[in-house]
Amino acid sequence: MIDTNALLSIAFSILAGFTNVVQIPPQALPGKVQDLRTYFVGGPRCPIDLYLVGSAGSRFSVRDGVVDTFVSASSYRESRRPGMFVNSQGAQLLNSNQALNLASNTIQKLAKRPNPTAKLTPRVTVPGAPEDHVPFYWIGWPRTNEWGMNSSPAFVEIDARNGTITYLTLRDRAFCDYAMAQVISNRVYTAPPRPPSVWQLQFQAPGVRVKPCPTTNEVLSAIGSWLWLCQRLGVDPGAQTNLDSVFWPKTVVYTNEEISRAAAVCQVNFSNHACFESINGVVFSLFASNACFFGFYQQMSPEDLAQFNGKIIKRWEDLAKDLERVLVEKVGIPRALLEPFSPELDVRIAPTEGRSIKRVVVGWRNWPRNAHRFVDVSETANALSVEFDLETGELKWISFEDPRFIGALRLAQSRSQ
Repeated sequence: MIDTNALLSIAFSILAGFTNVVQIPPQALPGKVQDLRTYFVGGPRCPIDLYLVGSAGSRFSVRDGVVDTFVSASSYRESRRPGMFVNSQGAQLLNSNQALNLASNTIQKLAKRPNPTAKLTPRVTVPGAPEDHVPFYWIGWPRTNEWGMNSSPAFVEIDARNGTITYLTLRDRAFCDYAMAQVISNRVYTAPPRPPSVWQLQFQAPGVRVKPCPTTNEVLSAIGSWLWLCQRLGVDPGAQTNLDSVFWPKTVVYTNEEISRAAAVCQVNFSNHACFESINGVVFSLFASNACFFGFYQQMSPEDLAQFNGKIIKRWEDLAKDLERVLVEKVGIPRALLEPFSPELDVRIAPTEGRSIKRVVVGWRNWPRNAHRFVDVSETANALSVEFDLETGELKWISFEDPRFIGALRLAQSRSQ
């Protein structure tokens, strides 16, 4: 959002400072809103760019903290009736050398850093046909850019009859006042709220419910199984662990034929974003409220991902080995059921300068041993997947994908009751 009144007030001050270098008749210089014919705020490059048209017809472009373009109402270059200047009355006060000196001195005073025209050969031309005797000089400093095209860091038009600058444009960064531009931005610009990423949207209530909702009894039974699994795994379930904390708009019942064709899956979401899934009252997956790699994690924004930046202290191999021990000794997964599967790194974001994402996903697949040939992942099955925090060593989510493991969870839970 732009505070237009504050932006205009600053712009009028910049225009007043501009006239200390470029002489502009007082009647052509707007000093308040009432002196403007029109104005435009914003542009494709910057939301605080400003274009002003004074009531006398003078035009100003304010960008990067300076007036980068000025056009007088009497400019020949911008005139809609250039013929009016042909054979015009009035003696010329300036010759070409005097016009060049005026233009060069003006450019030198407007430069905020070393003058980009200082080592360039100026070009002074008279617009129009020679016989027209147009009383204006055009001064540029041509140079060849990296693409082989001619350009000029600045351009000046001078009315030789009165020695005034009627057109000026500054194209080089050396004329920009970035410190002032930042001051202006801080005072007048408030960035619009960033729209939520797809990853963030998955925490919000859907506009329309498309899947049925489980009963409170179903949810209550599943919560008991969830707390049992959290306790066995050493996972902190958080403070929201009862029916009052359930986020019902996202709590649903759906079918997952890879797990069961006979029973539906109940997914329970809490207001703090913790989540679990159960089938026939047995929880087979759970997600901490601050889990990272789940849902639409591939659509995370840089800001989403930044919250998972940290130190890599733990080895995922060690965490996977410890988890296998916990699954067998505390959860009740038979060792013989787990043995055909071996852990491997599924998801990890490579560290970059200033960023090390501390979360990884590890999956247990039944890769053939000593196959002596290339084995495609489609030839394997995934028993379970987990997300580890490599800084704290915490388990952030676990999901059992093999129905045999879910059956083992059911048996282990029934034995503990």
